[in-house]
Amino acid sequence: MVHYTSSLESLLALRLSLLGNFDHQLTAAESRQNIRDNVVRIINSRTGENGSGLRLTSDGYIATAHHVFESWKEEWDELLHFKPTRNISRWRENIGKTYYVQVDENTSYPLDISCWYSHPAYDLGLLKADIHQQPKPIRFNLSKCDLTYGKKVSCFPRNEFGRNLRTRRGIIAIPGNPEDRVVVTNGPITLPIEIYDSFLTTMPVKAGESGSPIITANGALQGIVIYRIGEEGETYGMAGCAKIKYLPELVDYVFYHRRPL
Repeated sequence: MVHYTSSLESLLALRLSLLGNFDHQLTAAESRQNIRDNVVRIINSRTGENGSGLRLTSDGYIATAHHVFESWKEEWDELLHFKPTRNISRWRENIGKTYYVQVDENTSYPLDISCWYSHPAYDLGLLKADIHQQPKPIRFNLSKCDLTYGKKVSCFPRNEFGRNLRTRRGIIAIPGNPEDRVVVTNGPITLPIEIYDSFLTTMPVKAGESGSPIITANGALQGIVIYRIGEEGETYGMAGCAKIKYLPELVDYVFYHRRPL
């Protein structure tokens, strides 16, 4: 599903960010650092809900898990429906205090609630922070390797204050395939959702870390955390992830067709 109010220039930067090495080869260290520097927190201050994401462009496109913002969309539609004709800046300021992206300890940006994209079958989503910069792609390598059991992966979680936490590491436990389906429940009041072709790792994650990027040992983006599997009541569980190959698929469809999948 797509709610589209985005400029062509901004979408072009987004598409270039997911082409990987479109002009020159990044080293593993450069790619890893670019990913680490652009992990963000996505926050709803009214409900206290939050998730993680990866900033893809300088003007604020963010890859995340669709379920992070799925329950917020109804309120967004209502806010947009009753958008005032006067005092727009005050209206936007109030929304930005409720829905925002924490980039680091000292920097945050409001979310543009009129611009979101999603691919629910894989629990992938795109959001847009309201960052007034010339649209440019953020560079990193995309993994083109097949997922195999035992492959080393890691992630860079960021807490609710925008501080980087210690790198988490693990291996791929179940590579997954297109016929695989996982039914998960995100939170005590949400309905179960079906997710296709995900992979499972041994890397520990906790609530609020859905949307975190998963990278390979050579610094390439491999996937996005979308669920965790663990014992009831435990803080941490094994990270279940969406495969990164489905994110360019969503972006290309939006770029060329400008309508829902």
